[in-house]
Amino acid sequence: MRFISTDQISEGMVLSKNIYDQSLKLLIHSGNPLTPRYIQKIKDLGYQGIYISDDLSKDIEIPDIVYDELRVEAFKAVKEVCIHAYQYSKNDKKNAAGVEKHYQDIKQLSTKLILDLKSRKIDRINLIDLKIFEDYIVSHNVNVGVLSLFLGLSIGLSTIELQRLGVAALLHDVGKMFIDPKVLNKVGKLTDEEFKLVNMHSSYSYRYIKESYHVHASTYLGILYHHEKIDGTGYPKGKSGNDIPLYSRIISICDVYDALTSNRPNRSPLLPSEAMEYMMASGDTAFDMDILKVFMNKVSPFPKGIEVLLSNGERGLVIDNTKDLSLRPTLKIFMAKDEAVDPTVVDLATSPNYRNVTIKEVLHSKVHL
Repeated sequence: MRFISTDQISEGMVLSKNIYDQSLKLLIHSGNPLTPRYIQKIKDLGYQGIYISDDLSKDIEIPDIVYDELRVEAFKAVKEVCIHAYQYSKNDKKNAAGVEKHYQDIKQLSTKLILDLKSRKIDRINLIDLKIFEDYIVSHNVNVGVLSLFLGLSIGLSTIELQRLGVAALLHDVGKMFIDPKVLNKVGKLTDEEFKLVNMHSSYSYRYIKESYHVHASTYLGILYHHEKIDGTGYPKGKSGNDIPLYSRIISICDVYDALTSNRPNRSPLLPSEAMEYMMASGDTAFDMDILKVFMNKVSPFPKGIEVLLSNGERGLVIDNTKDLSLRPTLKIFMAKDEAVDPTVVDLATSPNYRNVTIKEVLHSKVHL
C-alpha cells in the first residue's frame, strides 16, 4: 500500500485502509475500488490523503497503531465527554447527567488502549494518520491520547501511570468546549483578547475534570500544564524544567505533533518529517529533550508507503525504516530523472552508491509505469 494526497485520487484506485464518515460510519471498506461518488465524499470530508494498493506497493504493509474498532470506540467516548463539557459550560445541569459513566468509559478506554498497544508491540509509528476536519477537538484528543500512551510505554511508565496519563491525554483539550467555536476556528490572526481566551482552554479543561471526575491529581495537573514550555515561557503558570509534571511534558510533545500534522483553518497539515524538523528546531526551549528524542526515534519522518524525490533525481517509495537512522530509509526506486525504470530496492543507510544521496522532498503524485 502507499499514501497519496486527495487531489491525486482517480477512479478505479483500490483503497487499502477503511474510510469513515463524520458519524464514524464505515464509508468505504478497504479493498474496494473508488467510484466518482466515493472520491467526492472523501474530498468533502476533508481527508488530506488516503492509502491505496497497486502493483508497485503490493508488498508494503503498514499496521495501524491501534485497531479501527478501538479508535472508533475512543472517538465516541471522547465525544460524549465533549458534549457533556459543552452542557456543563452552559450550566445545563439537567442535560449534563451521566458524568460518572463518561469517566468510567474513558478510564476503561485508557486501559484497552494500553493493552492493545502492548499486545501489538509496534516499535515505530509508520503511518500518516487519515484525518478529517470534522470534529477536530474530538479526533485531536483521541490522537494525542494514543500517541501519549505509545510514548509513555516507550519510556517505561508503569501500568497505573499509563492509565492516569491516558485519561489526561484523552481529555486534555475538552476545555475548548467552553470557548466560542467562531474564535477556535477563526481564519486569520486572532485579536489579543481572542488569543487570551484560547489560551484559557487548559485551565478550563483542568477545572472541568477536577470538578466533574474523581481522578488522581497527576491526571488533572497533567492537563493543566500541557502548554508549559521547558524554558518557562508557556502558560498558564510559566513553569519550567522538571517543575512541569511528567504527564504534561509527554502530552505537550504529542499535542504539538498532532496539531502540526492536522488540517486547521489557518494552514494545511505538515508531513511527519516537516513536523519533526519544526519540533527539533524549538526542542531545547519548548520540550523535554530526553522525552522528545524518544518520540523522534519512535515516529518515522518518512513513513512506509510515501513517495520521495532524491537529490540525484530518482523517485521511490519508502518500504522500510532503519532504527537510529530514520532519515535513511529503504526505498523501492521506480523512476530516474522522470523516466520509469525497473523497480529496485535501495537501502540509503548501507548502499555505498547512495552515500551522498539525500531525500530532497516528499511527493504524493500518481505513479505512471
